[in-house]
Amino acid sequence: MHLTVAAGLFMVTVWALPLVSAQVLQPVDPSRTQVILLGSGTPFLDQNKVGASVAIITGGVAYLVDLGPGAFLRTVE
Repeated sequence: MHLTVAAGLFMVTVWALPLVSAQVLQPVDPSRTQVILLGSGTPFLDQNKVGASVAIITGGVAYLVDLGPGAFLRTVE
């Protein structure tokens, strides 16, 4: 699987590990669209916290949305 990142008007494709949630208790039907929250973020600037991002998996492709400075850090946690 590859991860497609959309930020503003730019589109970049990078290779990444499949997005995995430790809380998934049963297999997910790959034909269904999945929305995964990557952190809850905060509206206040804080150097110890990063903003939220959302991963949308559809058709076997993962899209990372609402990209901020800490989004890539959250995907590997």
